[in-house]
Amino acid sequence: QLLGGYWFMKILFLTSFLGYFFYRFLKGLKSQLAGLLVLYLFVLFLAKSDSLSAFWNSVSLTCFATIFFVAGKMAASYKVPQNIWFTLVCAVGVTALSIINPAGFTTKENIMLYAIGALFGILAVKNISVYIQKVPGINSMMTFIGNNTLSILTWHFLSFKLVSLLIIKIYDLPIELLASFPVIAEYSSDGWWVVYSIVGVVLPLCAVMVGKRVTQYVAFVISKNSQKQDVLTKE
Repeated sequence: QLLGGYWFMKILFLTSFLGYFFYRFLKGLKSQLAGLLVLYLFVLFLAKSDSLSAFWNSVSLTCFATIFFVAGKMAASYKVPQNIWFTLVCAVGVTALSIINPAGFTTKENIMLYAIGALFGILAVKNISVYIQKVPGINSMMTFIGNNTLSILTWHFLSFKLVSLLIIKIYDLPIELLASFPVIAEYSSDGWWVVYSIVGVVLPLCAVMVGKRVTQYVAFVISKNSQKQDVLTKE
């Protein structure tokens, strides 16, 4: 369970193959739009089932991910406005749709609303990143976080357990609630999600920084001992 976040790695891997075949056999905008429609209808068809096997669930998620992959590539071929007003419209759009239709990537209901909201979010984040690049301090921080995404992905569930333990101690709850995955839902929705989010990112990054310092120190000690050994050998 603690490595559950890695499910999307398999989907990305499969999407890269499906995306390749999509562009390999579908040439021209009309053909690609038709291909997107077929993928969307196939995802809708699979979403109607209440008991998909693991295989068909992966197929559904891969097709859904390919829709975003192709849509993103299409959007990149056009000049998307990067002004503050377009960014604000996208940010308001994704916020509104997340309230109207709260859902995740694995949703089986209102898939079109989710897809529109997700595209709004992608465009908003893309444009915001342009502004972030102009602020050196924030830019370097976001770059560091981006370069260590896998570390955060690996350790954030385990970091959540520390917050859950804190909640158990503060509210004198049964220790069995520590098994709640990934968080203690009742308290997460009551404002503790902020603490979960901060700890889930900061703690893995601190571990990365400490790990790098230790690695550099060990490499320095080994290098220094090696140099001393070379000097003694020459003498």
